[in-house]
Amino acid sequence: MTGAGSLFDTSGSTLNLQSSNTIRIANGGELRVQQLNVQSHVFTGLTAVEITDGGELDIGVSDFNFFAATDAVITNNGGIYEFSERLPGINTSAGGATGCSIDLTDGTLSFRDIADANVHCSTLSPLNGISYAGENTYRLNNATSSYTSQNYTFETGLGPDHFTRGHVCAKRTSLCFLIIKLATRIRRCDQKHGDAPHRRERCQGPFLAVVRGRAPRHP
Repeated sequence: MTGAGSLFDTSGSTLNLQSSNTIRIANGGELRVQQLNVQSHVFTGLTAVEITDGGELDIGVSDFNFFAATDAVITNNGGIYEFSERLPGINTSAGGATGCSIDLTDGTLSFRDIADANVHCSTLSPLNGISYAGENTYRLNNATSSYTSQNYTFETGLGPDHFTRGHVCAKRTSLCFLIIKLATRIRRCDQKHGDAPHRRERCQGPFLAVVRGRAPRHP
């Protein structure tokens, strides 16, 4: 799946990936599923899912699962994982699976249509089971980060599992955490991702500093 606006939507179903097939999502393409299962011992030392250059894997309200696989990986380099649940399941050892992993490098961890997203999710189970590298972004897509203990600094140099940027999408999105350092690393756009082909240039405006409460709109 490749190209902005291209969408393969099985959001009400479970996708079982078997044999030695690989799914590639790139250049703004999106795969939307309820649950993703990487199945069978045939996945030995192979990349099961490869996400690059703004590609998006949207997992509904369920899980990533590896079943009886060995050293299989889901890689994400510059792409997006999006969830519709605060702490989705990640099971890398179902059915005796060993050595399996999910990676995120210079990408985005996004939450859509929920009211209880947690900016500390990358350090909490099960999302701390993702192998983080580079500089990653925290995104609220028509979602709210409503916890009271959401003090956070979007900054580099604090480890790969620490978000360096915040991205706020859609008009109903709000921020309830305090940006401790006024680093210009929060941005907002007013189109909800996933409902229509998203014009990425609308998100490329200047970053906006936010202190307590709602992010300001673009002028």
